[in-house]
Amino acid sequence: MSDYTLVIGSPDLSSWSLRAWLVLQHFGLPFRELVIELDQPGTEAEIRAHSPAGRVPVLQHGSLAVWESLAIIEYLAERHPRTPAPAPRSAAAEADIARILEIWRGTRAAYGAGGAFLFGGFSAADAMFAPVASRFISYAVPLSAVAAEYRDALWSLPAMRAWRRKAGEAGL
Repeated sequence: MSDYTLVIGSPDLSSWSLRAWLVLQHFGLPFRELVIELDQPGTEAEIRAHSPAGRVPVLQHGSLAVWESLAIIEYLAERHPRTPAPAPRSAAAEADIARILEIWRGTRAAYGAGGAFLFGGFSAADAMFAPVASRFISYAVPLSAVAAEYRDALWSLPAMRAWRRKAGEAGL
């Protein structure tokens, strides 16, 4: 029996459910499928019984519920890094990465004053980039020494370690 349950809407009406279902199927990750018929009188209540966001798809893994297709796919990629490997990055994605890395480099050079974070000490700006740093790790984005140092400073924060434990990623 699988540790994963994917709650989806009826396939004829829920094209958004296809994304997570397709990743699980394509990479042979075992899962239990629970289909909720959409546009029925009890649909909303049934979805809310499984999804804190009140939307499908939602991936249940133990007591964790992950909703939003991209979040589900990222969660699976983090748990199975050798299976649902990310596709080659598009030119647009590479441009976004380059822009972020330039923001990190320039901000640390201008305002970092030798500290580990963008403005020296930890700030709201660093909190905003924490998910980006996490994705750079998940997708093994090559980084310069300066960018890797910043990513690692975020990743090693006690609060980030606590977040990863909450997400079931202890030991990363």
